[in-house]
Amino acid sequence: MAIKHIVSGWRGFSKGKETSYGTVKTVDTLLNFKGQPADVKVKDQVMNEDEISGFSEATTRTILTKSLELTHEQRAMPHNLALFMALCMGKITTDQPDNVNDPAAYRHYLERDLTTVDLKSVTMVENDGVQQKQYPGIFCKSVEIKGDREGFVEMTAEIMGNGGQSNNAESKPSAEAESYLRYGDMTFKRGGSLSGTVAAQSLAVGGSPVDLSSKLRSFSYKIDNLARPIYEIGDQTKQVSRAERGRRWEHTLNCQFEVEDTSHHDAMLAGTQYILHIPIIGDVIGGGSGDENYRCELYFPIVEYLETPKTYDDNGILIVDANFQVLEDSTYGSVIAEIHNKVVSYLA
Repeated sequence: MAIKHIVSGWRGFSKGKETSYGTVKTVDTLLNFKGQPADVKVKDQVMNEDEISGFSEATTRTILTKSLELTHEQRAMPHNLALFMALCMGKITTDQPDNVNDPAAYRHYLERDLTTVDLKSVTMVENDGVQQKQYPGIFCKSVEIKGDREGFVEMTAEIMGNGGQSNNAESKPSAEAESYLRYGDMTFKRGGSLSGTVAAQSLAVGGSPVDLSSKLRSFSYKIDNLARPIYEIGDQTKQVSRAERGRRWEHTLNCQFEVEDTSHHDAMLAGTQYILHIPIIGDVIGGGSGDENYRCELYFPIVEYLETPKTYDDNGILIVDANFQVLEDSTYGSVIAEIHNKVVSYLA
């Protein structure tokens, strides 16, 4: 029997949401990935070894629930960030910044959905080089974005499915023609003032924010909606019936800076609150004026330094590992992502 390799494999998702959880949607976008292939597993099972049955060993095994849990790891680009952050956060507002001069460019604002507990879902198809399977009910628990000098911005999405799978013969979908985001595309700004609204498509940072990009060595941000799968009583499929987010979102924001002064430590002791703005601006979006770029901008309306321990690297350079606490603003919430690309809509 011939050995099989995964090099010919691929993974695709539907950009549109499933009409109801677990109802298959057409897969229409290809995403490259790193890490292990998808694999449905038994989540809960029971054997009768604790019952008196007349035998020394267990005589029955009953599968109660099945699950699909995996991470989608990939270099970040606006498209994969938009898809998975939309699934994780839940609220998407889409418009066109300039549909006259840049008719191909779309802007997507991603925010936490505070009104709906049930999570939106999409369908995934994966070919692992041996077989091609369809996985419905894909939802996203968390998204992590990270990057450092001389590298790419990386993205990891923690996703789950309903535990169902079936053979699939769809053709491989096409990929969005976007470049991966690089360390040189990113800036890191602290301070200033946030103005405008998502509804008016006018969100902006003004004032005099401090640009810390040259001293930033690395950053990572993770948002987790604390999702949990629900197996409903009366559902005999052994699959997830729906997915619900937790009572809040958890944020983890860590940055490593070269120490230039004591401002990080002083602000931590003083409990100073800042706006953080992280624009990641990529290539020009073609087909228009040249003024629109592929981008992902992260807005944190209120953060405080939680910890600022100092250390030094192998060359003796002083560095500070800043751990930020993401707080909620009464107007803007805790985080907003603004993403520009050529995709018309997500989860529509």
